[in-house]
Amino acid sequence: MPKGKYKHKPPTCETRAKISKTNIGKICTPEHRVKTSKSMKGRQNALGYRHTLKQIQKFSFARARENNPNWQNGKSFELYSPGWNEKLREQIRARDNYTCQECGRHQDEFRTKTNRRWKLIPHHIDYCKKNNVPTNLISLCLNCHMKTSYNRKDWAKYFRIKLNSSRENK
Repeated sequence: MPKGKYKHKPPTCETRAKISKTNIGKICTPEHRVKTSKSMKGRQNALGYRHTLKQIQKFSFARARENNPNWQNGKSFELYSPGWNEKLREQIRARDNYTCQECGRHQDEFRTKTNRRWKLIPHHIDYCKKNNVPTNLISLCLNCHMKTSYNRKDWAKYFRIKLNSSRENK
């Protein structure tokens, strides 16, 4: 157990099962929920710092869609075109030799915490979900794909140059 992570020993599965069993059938009234919520406000976070109600409201406002600097006018809620299917995604992965085109790692190297494999993600270079032309798609691992959420114009330019140079080398 890492030093300082827990103030006390975490409950065992058996203890958690007993606690769960005792709570079966208990009804949580709306008044109880409000009371519990109020009691939790201002509690210390993991670093021992207490946020005021004003700070909490400020954080909440900052995370609101339109106020977030990464907000793209709802672009992430657009639907993909009918041509965006598993067959096309698999073709893109095969074209890229099942290798992330940014970090160079092979698809078989990626595992979840439960040791399950996961596939590379075909990424739209121009960020247009309707444009499923193979020259607009590139295979990326999850970590590299997450990086492309910021500075979109720079990433689009970078991947265009990368694709053009790889075509010239072939």
